Amino acid sequence: MHGDAASADSDNYHLAIYAGKTYDNLNLRTGIAYTWHRVETSRGIGYYGQSDNAKARYHAGTGQIFAEAGYRLNNTWFNLEPFVNLAWVNYRSDDMTEKGGTAALTADNQSTFGIFSTLGMRGEKRWNIGKDSAVTLRGKLGWQHQYNEAEREVGLRFAGTDATFNTATDAASHDGMVMKAGAEISVTKSVAVSINYTGLLSQNYQDNGMNAGVVWRF
Repeated sequence: MHGDAASADSDNYHLAIYAGKTYDNLNLRTGIAYTWHRVETSRGIGYYGQSDNAKARYHAGTGQIFAEAGYRLNNTWFNLEPFVNLAWVNYRSDDMTEKGGTAALTADNQSTFGIFSTLGMRGEKRWNIGKDSAVTLRGKLGWQHQYNEAEREVGLRFAGTDATFNTATDAASHDGMVMKAGAEISVTKSVAVSINYTGLLSQNYQDNGMNAGVVWRF
């Protein structure tokens, strides 16, 4: 994330465990996941003719638990699955202290959570191109609702002082549209490569991302 006077970079490492059960066309799924974040921030500060560049490094983590039910609608040209998903997401960050001038900030460890539901539809089309090879296209469109407060506050103080003040995050929306589109090429029965786009669109917030990866199934 980069702005005119500030930037933030994060290296992320993911671990997830999934489980599922199928009853005819009814699919039940659940899972837990955790992401480790290594964050570096930089802020350009200008005040009363003085300019500083405050930088910080800290670690954070995001954990989530979800449960989902979907009903698969099979046909000859495209597979569809209406679904409903419920997720609990928790974000936690370590202490943070900026370096770089008298306006540098510090923060104690922070923790926040959200409860989300998603109602939507998935689609999938697969073409076999060899004995063990195939190309699969996937898409998802849904409505996501957040049940608890969408606005978050972060406690900060100037480095070297004890007086704490709160600053609010950008106002998020309780409702938004989630999207996903991707392609996967199965190289063998157990190995596939994929590329995916994910997006969240709401009145006050937009999030877009791309990822590519190698999947090993066993």
